[in-house]
Amino acid sequence: MRRICGCLAIMFFLSTNLSAQGELLSSSIIFSTDVDATVSDSSTSVAVSEIFIEGNHKTKPTTIYRELQFAKGVNYYLSILTEHLLSSKNALMRTGLFRRVSLTLLRNKNNEVSVSINVEERWYIFPMPFAKPVDYSFMEWVGDGNRSFNRINYGLRLTHRNFTGRNDKLHLNFVNGFTRQVGLQYGGINLDKALKWTAGFNIQHGKKRAVDFTTADNKRLALHTANHDFVYNFYHGSIDVSYRRAIKTAHSFGFSYTAENVADTVFKINADYDKTSKNLRFVNFYYRLSYADVDIIAYPTKGRLTELTAVKKGYSHNVSLWQVSAKNSLTWSIGKNYIFNLRTAAMVKLPFDQPRFTKTFIGHEGLFMQGYEDYLIDGVAGGYTKVSIARPLLARTIYAPKSMLPQKLQRFRALPFQLYVRGFINTGYVYDPQPAIASLSNKALCSAGIALDVVAFADWVIKIEWSLNLLGQNGLYLHPHNSF
Repeated sequence: MRRICGCLAIMFFLSTNLSAQGELLSSSIIFSTDVDATVSDSSTSVAVSEIFIEGNHKTKPTTIYRELQFAKGVNYYLSILTEHLLSSKNALMRTGLFRRVSLTLLRNKNNEVSVSINVEERWYIFPMPFAKPVDYSFMEWVGDGNRSFNRINYGLRLTHRNFTGRNDKLHLNFVNGFTRQVGLQYGGINLDKALKWTAGFNIQHGKKRAVDFTTADNKRLALHTANHDFVYNFYHGSIDVSYRRAIKTAHSFGFSYTAENVADTVFKINADYDKTSKNLRFVNFYYRLSYADVDIIAYPTKGRLTELTAVKKGYSHNVSLWQVSAKNSLTWSIGKNYIFNLRTAAMVKLPFDQPRFTKTFIGHEGLFMQGYEDYLIDGVAGGYTKVSIARPLLARTIYAPKSMLPQKLQRFRALPFQLYVRGFINTGYVYDPQPAIASLSNKALCSAGIALDVVAFADWVIKIEWSLNLLGQNGLYLHPHNSF
């Protein structure tokens, strides 16, 4: 009875939603990733004779073929092929190129089958004006920053997430205010026909009206002139090459060069400033191994994310650092209504005797703990564990009026979004062989809280979190991402 109901559901859904190279008979449908049902003759061997793609107005077909875990002209058992269809759907969604992906298996003659792939592309161009404090959090700007508009950056970020239709990404960055900066980043340049090798580059140039010279009570202390002149300049350039032989695992290699210069004014107002930091020039080499087996990268509801990174920074007495870090995220369902997530991160810096600007730990490089957003915790070894459990509250799709969009953009009328309520607990520890007074290093760190998560367009995430730490402090924080 269950198989009969599943087949009827597939036939009904596809008879009203699918077409591929002409009109398809509902009786020819074997399996669809949109319907939770299994095939009855799963042990039958079939050959994939055709693969059809619909809905890719911008994305090149080769980019879609790259994510498929099955191929034309190959024989599969039906049970294996249906698993490959589900895995391919997840792989296509992980690219971030599509709002919806559907794969349908159709029966042909003589044990041959064809696969119809229907994708719904997302909007790829995002011009984003912004204005934000330079402080690490809004709460820090309100408190320590005294809500000063001199500590505001404003500008424009222009992002194209599918520049040539090959899943290549272009970022332009223009910043004014406390910081003046211009940047260009481009990634996803294909280096081979199999799309296993890609490359990218990043160029940034800017200057700031203050320079951090030390930390006290786990807060940055910055030097600036009375008339807010620019006292810190920087140049940064990098190139990287990535190799992804299969679907889930990628290897990345990168090289970067950074030049930093501190104005002479800093030494006039602070004779104790480290003169070896006046003109810093250093190179970075890194290797990163990343593994992704989740349904959606931006907000996974099941699966695993793993990242291992090794960095060599600098080759002089001023800067010489070896750094190894590891991150892991596991997500799975508990019953029908709860999502459990376990995240861990660890890092070690060698040698342990490091200057201030290479001892950065919690609050830097994407490492943070809820409840300690206002603090910078320096050290050379440590990590943290985050545990959370979330429950979906709402899932809706809002449609803009047809009159608001031209005919070619009607497919973007829909705004799908989900709301989740989440509770979390963080624990961590950072070791510093030379801790500052009142440092949070060499102490157990713990925090807990609740959050409301908003997920729109499948990969646009906003987290509103209230957290309490071991210092007895609590606050409301906004996180526009879903990082480790």
